[in-house]
Amino acid sequence: MADSIRMDLRDLRAEAWVLWQPDWEVIRFDPNGGPPQLQKQYYALAQYTRFIRPGFQIISAGGAYDTLAAYSPALKRLVLVTTNRDAPGKDDLDLTPFAGLPAQVTAYRTTSDASINLREETIALSGDKHIVNSLHPRVPSRLM
Repeated sequence: MADSIRMDLRDLRAEAWVLWQPDWEVIRFDPNGGPPQLQKQYYALAQYTRFIRPGFQIISAGGAYDTLAAYSPALKRLVLVTTNRDAPGKDDLDLTPFAGLPAQVTAYRTTSDASINLREETIALSGDKHIVNSLHPRVPSRLM
């Protein structure tokens, strides 16, 4: 789902993105009336919907294929959403085009670990204005 959202917004230049596929199991409902259960797909969707808001513009992420970059000129806020891959890795994001950067940024992680859903972390910027982001493996695809 994260790949589809990123490619639709960045590559196809969609002006809006609507979740219409019920088989993505964003929320699992108990047929016996128990409480709904938020699934990993819910948190993947939240990485986009909680942070990229109306008025943000999709911009280049400088060649980082797995990253969607969105910028709000009014708020002077940059949001980077990176999709984890199947294996651990690192993403080196160059922020030199931006002025007035803080020494560190806030990251919100969602990983395949059941307890890590939008966990807030801090990442320090390097001296040359890069974010080196360690990526945990993503949630494995579910085969039916």
